[in-house]
Amino acid sequence: MRLLSIAALQTSPVFGDPDATLRSLGEKVRRVRGVVPHVRLVMFPELHLPALPPPLEPHGDPAELAVEVPGPLTEQLGRIARDNGVWLFPGSVYERAGDGRVHNTALVLSPEGELVARYRKVTAK
Repeated sequence: MRLLSIAALQTSPVFGDPDATLRSLGEKVRRVRGVVPHVRLVMFPELHLPALPPPLEPHGDPAELAVEVPGPLTEQLGRIARDNGVWLFPGSVYERAGDGRVHNTALVLSPEGELVARYRKVTAK
């Protein structure tokens, strides 16, 4: 039997600041590895990285927060996964598609830092 140690973090973003949220995510992954060195998969909440405001507060158009996948964000997430030797599920992001649509897309990065899976859950716009 093989065991898979998972850390599922129920945490809030730095509301309104995707860059600070990404830095915080990296720090949290590092801290989890320090406390639970055998963890193999670290998971974050849906739409964590766009740093949406608290529930029931208005937020902007998802297209304003959309990113290219793959792109700079997935490269940074890959470094976090590789530096910590974990599978990383950073939640989902708003993905800008080539046809102008925006998708709520779940991502998975390998311990080698590769984007190995993405799943377009729904069209956000």
